[in-house]
Amino acid sequence: MKSYKISYSSEAKAILEEIETLIAADSPRIALAFIDELENKIELLSSFPDLGAPDSTNGLFFIYHKPYYIYHSVDHNNQTVNIISIWHGARAFYNLK
Repeated sequence: MKSYKISYSSEAKAILEEIETLIAADSPRIALAFIDELENKIELLSSFPDLGAPDSTNGLFFIYHKPYYIYHSVDHNNQTVNIISIWHGARAFYNLK
């Protein structure tokens, strides 16, 4: 199986930084460990690009890493997984595109 490239939107990058900053306020060590776990979950998409459930409201797919939903799209022609956004499960969702 070919490995897909993982590409992050600017929004997804900013949210990862926010998550790390928020957790680091209490524990820098736990923040780094959590971000590593989250990024490892995302990296699974490079080997399994069709992993995740479809979101019927926006045509994207998502995977879950408690408590975050990771929204992504897959471009099979260019072998790229695009990380669109990352949402905390307690937040209200808006229409991602």
